[in-house]
Amino acid sequence: MLIRAKRPFCYLAVFLIFFIATPQNAYARSLRQRSHKSSHKTYSSVSRLGTAETFAKNENLTYMFDSSTGLVRFESGDIMIRALVGFEDIIINGRLYSMDEAFGMFDGKVLVPKDFLALYRKITKKRKRKFRRDYSEKRVIVKKAVGLKKIVLDPGHGDHNFGAVGRRGTKEKNVVLDIALHLKKLLRSQGKELVMTRNRDVFVKLSERARIANKFQTDFFVSIHANASKNRGANGVEVFYLSQKTDDYSRAVTAMENQSFDLKQEEKEGLLASSKGTEQIVKELKFTEFRKESIDMAASIQKELARFVKTKNRGVKSANFYVLRKVNSPSVLVEVGFLTNPGEERKLATKSYRKSVAQAIYRGIMNYDKMYERSEGFTK
Repeated sequence: MLIRAKRPFCYLAVFLIFFIATPQNAYARSLRQRSHKSSHKTYSSVSRLGTAETFAKNENLTYMFDSSTGLVRFESGDIMIRALVGFEDIIINGRLYSMDEAFGMFDGKVLVPKDFLALYRKITKKRKRKFRRDYSEKRVIVKKAVGLKKIVLDPGHGDHNFGAVGRRGTKEKNVVLDIALHLKKLLRSQGKELVMTRNRDVFVKLSERARIANKFQTDFFVSIHANASKNRGANGVEVFYLSQKTDDYSRAVTAMENQSFDLKQEEKEGLLASSKGTEQIVKELKFTEFRKESIDMAASIQKELARFVKTKNRGVKSANFYVLRKVNSPSVLVEVGFLTNPGEERKLATKSYRKSVAQAIYRGIMNYDKMYERSEGFTK
């Protein structure tokens, strides 16, 4: 009886010793995997690399994480990756991809899901060999800020869609197109690559304007408009950036500028079709990553407009414009004055004043460009 009693005890002791001595066994791994949670989701296949920091180190990427927004960023000289903790969609070099699992969080560290690694390997197959050479030769990869190279100018309205119309018949569509054409020449003289959503009197849907900008992979999107108000005394210039938080005035301006398209018709044509996850990550990225750049650009343009054209400074405001919402880059919308104000209509109807407005916007963009080059460079 004693011998029989000892034998199961010995088995149990051996099992416990084996279990403690081998923490990497499948059972332990599965326990750890089940413990990784983010946004109330359980992750069953955490990668062998584990954390985003380890992944970035192994791949020689710059890694940044904003804990306040959940934005994850990986960068090198030729790749840019954006993701949000808890969301399955990811943006790599401007293209959206969907994964089975999202980036997670555990003990304050960002976790990398396995299918992201597979996606990264597939996209960067050729780059992988290059990085191996870089490791062996102990090179240092440096990313320098190059400022704005590609800019999209978006003159509002066009053709049958006049936009705001003054009492003397001055049409917004003509005013903003002329300003944009002057601005295009000024920016090209500084070596900038320019694309215009329209360069003549044609109507371009808001969704198509955004598509043009995204195809061009613009560094910045500048939409140009003229304002209108029931109050004929309303005057001045203002610049908007994208935000969900708006006041009554911003909502009114948004409604006016968004009325140039039929949302239901565009949905029927499939122009707004996308997955819920895709919509969410694009929206989150725009309200986080692009926010600072857009505000800085808006402030720079607003400062020069108020000073250069000597008109009322209405300040920088936030609004939820459709066209800004759909562009995958920092963006602003400039209101160059009120066509419903008799004095401003007279000025905007003259070519010399429109050139002054273009010059002011140009100075604002170039000032931002210099500020970006000074502040955004980093060395890996």
